[in-house]
Amino acid sequence: MPRKTIMALCLALACGSTATVAWAEDPKPSEAPPPPAPLPEGIVRVLDEVSGQHFSAVIPQLAPEAQPQSAIVTFGAALGENGEIPPVLEERLVKTQQAAELNPYAPIVVTGGKPKKELTEAQAMKNWLVDRGVAPERILLEDRSVSTVSNAKNLKVVLNDQLPNVQELMLITSPNHLRRATVDTRVATESRYRTISIPAGAADVAPPVPVGERTGMEKDLRSM
Repeated sequence: MPRKTIMALCLALACGSTATVAWAEDPKPSEAPPPPAPLPEGIVRVLDEVSGQHFSAVIPQLAPEAQPQSAIVTFGAALGENGEIPPVLEERLVKTQQAAELNPYAPIVVTGGKPKKELTEAQAMKNWLVDRGVAPERILLEDRSVSTVSNAKNLKVVLNDQLPNVQELMLITSPNHLRRATVDTRVATESRYRTISIPAGAADVAPPVPVGERTGMEKDLRSM
């Protein structure tokens, strides 16, 4: 007999009630959510390819004539409450500055919205780079995004509208964000561009991919 029914019966007997006791039913267990739909084959192929790659922390130095066709793209991170650059973002910007110095003819795109004190991530990133000698006219802003998925989608618009001759992207972000940013960018741009993904800091990024990171990439791809 269900526990709730036993309790109700005991209460009725204790009170001397002659009323009919309703037989309470235990609630039905909630149904498990259906499994997510499988990703399209082409997207799975990109996901598997990126998951199996080894990404070097060494910045490539391109031939001068090739640099204008290769854009340096740096992904933003949340600013401090007063618009300050946090350490995780500064590490990305240090790598960006190094890439800009090695490839002085390559345009730069900095990405990220989420303003603090009316300053977006992208604008704060540009200010940081300009303060350290990078020419402001080299730096384009993608300042509307609030996630990695929207970074990738809005980056596509910037590239189409302002950098139509670019054929290659040097993607710079933190090591634990590099695969996700690469996959989202590849899928959002329909693999139109060659990508060179460069982790911030000094360590390479190599397989295997942690389970949680793979799950995060799949979640991104289902939302695109």
